[in-house]
Amino acid sequence: MGQFLRWNSAFDLIGISVRSISIWLLNLPDPIDSIRNNPDYSIRLASKRNGASIWEPSSGYNNLGVTLHVK
Repeated sequence: MGQFLRWNSAFDLIGISVRSISIWLLNLPDPIDSIRNNPDYSIRLASKRNGASIWEPSSGYNNLGVTLHVK
């Protein structure tokens, strides 16, 4: 306890826009090129929202549940 952890890594944060709505997803892929695009090697966040996992196994992305409405 009381220690600071610094984590340096590459990650993808994308917004999927449909008209004026953006849904945010986070991908933390493995840094090794040969498996970087394989969702089985992405970091899965241990989180649930409304009882459902935020993990999307087909893409390896975590749905952050953040929706931005632009008017």
